[in-house]
Amino acid sequence: MPKSVIEVRNCWFKYRGGLKWVLKEVSLDIEEGSFNLVVGSTGSGKTTLLRLFNGLIPWFYRGEFRGSVRVNGVDTRSASIAELSKYVGMVSQEPENQLLTFSVESEVAFGLENVGLRPSEILSKVNSVLKELGLDKLRYKVPHELSRGEMLKVAIASVLALDPNIIVLDEPTSTLEPLTAVDLMNLLNYLKRECGKTVVISEHRVEYALPFVDNVIVLSDGRALVYRDVRSLVSEGVLSSIDVDEPTLITLFKALKNAGYCSKIPLSVAEAIELLRGILGC
Repeated sequence: MPKSVIEVRNCWFKYRGGLKWVLKEVSLDIEEGSFNLVVGSTGSGKTTLLRLFNGLIPWFYRGEFRGSVRVNGVDTRSASIAELSKYVGMVSQEPENQLLTFSVESEVAFGLENVGLRPSEILSKVNSVLKELGLDKLRYKVPHELSRGEMLKVAIASVLALDPNIIVLDEPTSTLEPLTAVDLMNLLNYLKRECGKTVVISEHRVEYALPFVDNVIVLSDGRALVYRDVRSLVSEGVLSSIDVDEPTLITLFKALKNAGYCSKIPLSVAEAIELLRGILGC
């Protein structure tokens, strides 16, 4: 049976000074080595949910917090953000705010220096991560002079250097061009498939993530429902019901399915092409 690396039990949260519960009765499990997508309309609590996973709630964002969250078996109420960062690496919606130094190399080394590794170990890890993410050629560049997609990859590299087993990203494709967004999803899928990382992302532009995800966590009015069958979520029209734009590809094939031309709805362009070939007999 798959191991749960994040366990959320009956969580409620509202920010200090707020009158509204942002999260209500949220309970869910995130399994080791899975790719998870968090969706919901603006204000549904996506970012707040992600902040539970690395201890930003309750340690940084104050408010009323009920329930419990365990990460790798550790209760987030009893562990510091620094301790939880060993398990969870988080990239914010604005990755440039996480970039603090004057070169890509020093940015990736920054966290390793803070945990007291020897210079030789730091250099080895930096070299490994830069090579793995294809950032070698940017080693001496100033992070804030890079493109948005490159900055995002540097932020991910900085997180990966600390070797957490869980990677969390808050709306990473929100300002990316389509090809860069596809490249990012391929990278995250690689980290899951080849490196055994557990990936959790929140997204509005779901078309880039759907081909890769194992589970979809739907947030509505602060409550969460987990779909482990992504095709069911798509075919049942759940996305449009929570004010998330349904990908055009899915809308098209839902119409074709309703008209009797196909029996399933594709989640990727490659899958759609195969279905079209079957429909057209070529």
